[in-house]
Amino acid sequence: MNEPPSKDQFERYLTEAGWIIVDAISTFELLYLLTSPRQKKKYEKVFEKHPKVFHFVKPALFSMLILSLHKLLEDADNPVSVYRCISMARQLSLISPDQKKSLKKRINTTKSIWQKVAVLRNNLVAHRDHSISISKVFETANVSPKELRNLALLYCDVLNELIRAIGKQPFAPEDYCYRLFTESDGFLGDLLKAI
Repeated sequence: MNEPPSKDQFERYLTEAGWIIVDAISTFELLYLLTSPRQKKKYEKVFEKHPKVFHFVKPALFSMLILSLHKLLEDADNPVSVYRCISMARQLSLISPDQKKSLKKRINTTKSIWQKVAVLRNNLVAHRDHSISISKVFETANVSPKELRNLALLYCDVLNELIRAIGKQPFAPEDYCYRLFTESDGFLGDLLKAI
């Protein structure tokens, strides 16, 4: 029988899961900044002047988003998966059996989305066929950007409950997204002025 994790070990795993979810949220917001119609129009000249940069940056951000989301759902011997973090919190009596059941139920409501994430991870990263465009892979997976963002925010909500259970300050994704979007918009604005 496996020995239960120590509280320090759990906190380390929870912190790592927290950084992964920040990566997912950050890459989603940056992707949105680069691809939303309003933003594309605003920075059209920058994108036209530096097409190779944006041709590389957008797929790299998308891949990081998918890898981050996949890392949090992958459960096989992965101590930072959301499921494992929930189970460890229960083993340490940080949450009740009912809380564990409720948190897992919330994660399970997104099962159809995270199955699509697994397909994207497989087709974009693990077995990438460069003859198929990323947009085609994305279209085939039949997942919307909104679904990916909702999945990231749900993971964040669940991790925040576990963070509260250890008596620490939860992460505020909406505030963080606003600051990131504003700072990124300012950065692109400065690039635009520099051209």
